[in-house]
Amino acid sequence: MMVKVKLFASLQGLYPEHRIGRPMPLDLPDSATLARLLEHLKLPDTKIIFVNGIARTDLQMPLGDGDEIGIFPLVGGG
Repeated sequence: MMVKVKLFASLQGLYPEHRIGRPMPLDLPDSATLARLLEHLKLPDTKIIFVNGIARTDLQMPLGDGDEIGIFPLVGGG
């Protein structure tokens, strides 16, 4: 199945071969979950994830063909 992943803020620099602000198409197995996607991308552990515009915390959530995933790093302030 094909999904589109868009990385934001500091995560964009992890995949410099993709244009900043453009979704990255990925071909995943039909049984892929958010956890499997994150393993595939080798992203740092702390992040905020949206699937089709909805914030998600369940990493065992199955993904579907055509899903659009946005991944943000956590930010701190004080």
